[in-house]
Amino acid sequence: MTEASDETVKRHYWVAALLGLLGVGLGYFYVGRPRFGVAIWMLALALPFAAMHFLGLYLAGAYSAVAIVIILMAVLYFGPIAVIAGNRTIPAERQPKRWHYVIWVIAAVILGYLWALTMKPLANYRFYHIPAGSMAPSLVPGDIVIAKRINAKHHNVSLEPGAVVIFKNNKDTDELGRPHEYVKRLVAVGGQSVRLTDGVVEIDGVSLPQTSEGLKEIIQYGGAKEKLLQLREQIGEHSYSILDAAPGNGPLDNTSVYEIPDGHYFMLGDNRDRSQDSRVISMVGYVPEGNVIGEALYIGFSLSDLSRIGNRLDD
Repeated sequence: MTEASDETVKRHYWVAALLGLLGVGLGYFYVGRPRFGVAIWMLALALPFAAMHFLGLYLAGAYSAVAIVIILMAVLYFGPIAVIAGNRTIPAERQPKRWHYVIWVIAAVILGYLWALTMKPLANYRFYHIPAGSMAPSLVPGDIVIAKRINAKHHNVSLEPGAVVIFKNNKDTDELGRPHEYVKRLVAVGGQSVRLTDGVVEIDGVSLPQTSEGLKEIIQYGGAKEKLLQLREQIGEHSYSILDAAPGNGPLDNTSVYEIPDGHYFMLGDNRDRSQDSRVISMVGYVPEGNVIGEALYIGFSLSDLSRIGNRLDD
């Protein structure tokens, strides 16, 4: 039986810091924590992507970037230095050999390349947090949806009526003048006309079919629950549920005809009597194609009902 050696090797702050900058996880190899280095490297692959999306749900872009940098620096860069601070020496048998570093770098390059190939398609998607109930019952406060990014500037917009769309509203801005993001259902495109009569949507003079689904308990903003009339509406191949809090008597149930300009969309909230949408010209109005950010496809997470996770929004 071989006895463990009492020989130790001194570690240096500046070497750990330099290796941490040259390659994620190398600093942990240097301080005798190779397994931790592998774990940190794997974390580094997922952390930027997750942070950019999930932190971005609640923080403005600049603050999100700062938060990501702080997290990465604290965990990946200063981690090895913190380990050394607790123990300036390591047993000699735990000192990594040169070929360990070579293998680590080669593996990191190969796996990093494969990770980049995997993550590239995911960059076309983003998460969006639902703050209010204007799209109930399809989406309720606290939901997080997965949306496909749409770059209107590169003319890859391919939306059709019935899609759930995320867009910038130039008529509603924050204190810095940046437009807020809205999520609504697209019901008509440029060149079409829209009118509501007793709560029924008419596109180019043709009414959208509606069938009653009875009274349903709905979670409103703030967590309050109430029972509202739920209807099933059909537009093209899309079928979805809407709410009618005041059947035929809502403030926007009867409107004049809206003539939608070319290059614009007409949006409605599924919670028809509690939605500020294209019917209110002064607050939303017609949405330019260039303001579209993405199309919401799935419910990625739901605080109200876990069984809703994964539900498609483009039925």
